[in-house]
Order: sequence, then C-alpha cells, then structure tokens
Amino acid sequence: MSAPLAGPVCKPDPPEGCRIRALVAADILSLGVLMSEAFAGTVDDDGSLLDDHVQVASRTMAGQFGPVRGDATLAAVAPGDPDDLVGAVVVTVWADLPLLAFALVRPSWQRRGLGRALLARSANALRAAGETRWTLSVTRHNPAVHLYERFGFREDQSLVRRTRR
Repeated sequence: MSAPLAGPVCKPDPPEGCRIRALVAADILSLGVLMSEAFAGTVDDDGSLLDDHVQVASRTMAGQFGPVRGDATLAAVAPGDPDDLVGAVVVTVWADLPLLAFALVRPSWQRRGLGRALLARSANALRAAGETRWTLSVTRHNPAVHLYERFGFREDQSLVRRTRR
C-alpha cells in the first residue's frame, strides 16, 4: 500500500498519560516484547517466540528493511515508565521510499487513538523532511488496514513489481 504525504495531518494526542518519544536502539528488547504481544492471536501470528521477535526488532533497527528514519520512528511509553513500550512505529527507507515497517500497539492500549497518534506524528515528520509519499506492507485481513486507509493508504501494485527487482 502507499499513500501521499500531502496536506496537514492532524496531531492527535496520545491516550491519557501516554507519552510519545523517539524509538532508539536501546528499545530493542522492549520492541520485541511489544511485537510479541501485538501479533499474538492475530492474522500475523506465525507462532514466533519472544526471542524471535527480539531478533526481528534487532535486525530492523540494524537496517535489514532499509535504513531507519529516526525522525519518523517513534515509541509510545506507559505512564510512569519510560521503558515500557505500549506502541511504536518504525519507518525505514525501502526502494527509495519511506516504508512503515511496523506499526504496533499493545492490545490493552488498542482502540484508544494511540495508533492514530503515532501514525500522524510519523507522517508529519516525513512531510516536514520533504517526503511526498510513503508505503507499507500489510496482511489483507489485518484490522489495521482500516486505520491505514484513513491515512490515505491504498493498494499499489507498482510497489510489488518495484520490490521484486
């Protein structure tokens, strides 16, 4: 899927007490835990263990899916604990476009506007840096597709051909 980064995106506040900050390399273990919790029981649950998710988090932050865009890669932390990730977005560069590699929200924090707040802030950062378009890959039956569509993402077959090269 891809979406234009045109026009202002609102900057919704995160849920009460939740704080958004930059996601950094020191967050790898917490990011892996968040991945494990966010994927559990969903269409994207492939039975991976916590260690597997931590490895994916580590490889992602090391650039496996392209260089991480630090300006648009964000963490949401629980009230009172700056290391307790309850949400995150990781944006990399893939095929010369910003790629929303991961958008994750802990199940107990879902449906409270946290995903929307993270995506809006990430989109605003990309726009401020001069980007005009961003991409993502998502499983068709993932409920998050509806959120992505609200941000203008649409299926884009040109990306399938571009990334197969």
